[in-house]
Amino acid sequence: MMDPANIPSVADNELLARFIVYSDEKRANGTVKHKLFLPYKLVELSVNRHREATLEETWQAGYD
Repeated sequence: MMDPANIPSVADNELLARFIVYSDEKRANGTVKHKLFLPYKLVELSVNRHREATLEETWQAGYD
């Protein structure tokens, strides 16, 4: 686990994942709504840094 007191800056080429946390952020056909790409007014935003995680670990983080 990463030490919360020593978190490195996000690199320019680092991959990030943004997880949908509210069901109204996607349509019935599974596509996402445009508001997901607009700046959030609130700080409740779910983002995962991939760093050395596998694809499976990244998906699991989104499901948890």
